Amino acid sequence: MFAQVTATSPGGPVGKRRHRTRYLLAAAIAALGTVLAPVFGGSNAAIADWTSKPRPVTQEEWTYWEKQCNTWPDQQFEARIVEARGEHFGMAYLVSSDGLREVTCLLTDETPLPANYDGSGQQINGYAVKEPAAADALTSSTVMKVDLFAGVQYVATGRVGDDVAAISFDAGGVYAEATLKDGYFAAWWPERRPKTLLGQLAESGMPNPDVKITLKDGTSRIQPIQDFYFRRQ
Repeated sequence: MFAQVTATSPGGPVGKRRHRTRYLLAAAIAALGTVLAPVFGGSNAAIADWTSKPRPVTQEEWTYWEKQCNTWPDQQFEARIVEARGEHFGMAYLVSSDGLREVTCLLTDETPLPANYDGSGQQINGYAVKEPAAADALTSSTVMKVDLFAGVQYVATGRVGDDVAAISFDAGGVYAEATLKDGYFAAWWPERRPKTLLGQLAESGMPNPDVKITLKDGTSRIQPIQDFYFRRQ
């Protein structure tokens, strides 16, 4: 079991848990469903026990997953967030030492990997987003699609303003509470697979989940995540 909440600094007792971890390839942005109740893609146990709230990680998990994700040539990255949802999947969100680039890895400890697995040793990487201009806002590069052996997952990362206490996503009935730590946020959730033709036809367009922003004074508002996408000048 993990031992410390990811929204705080990692620490505490280290458990003897050893797994072969893999990080998974991020693909282009794709459709996100908005109708009917969630039906998660894939029957893999890693998805079956996914949780809307991140679970704690140990110092050992934090260090190991940071190392697995930190493979970009000629640049050192530091983990800003490491979180897990369920027993088998975790996410590491790293930013370079100069603050200019970021890398995100979705990781699994399941083994062996099936034959249709693709993307071992690759990560989501790009320019780091800047702090939001307003203390009650956030910035994000995009919602990213990760197509992996257990099904399609969606990943969102970025920065939050000083007045933000919590954020959560509503991706067509799939709810995910983000991890917040030191001005950064991260969350991921599985794709839904509607069983009806109408539901399948509605699975189109850019992924644009609603994000609920709760401030430290207790007030909150809901906006599409695309309202907060960071645009490089």
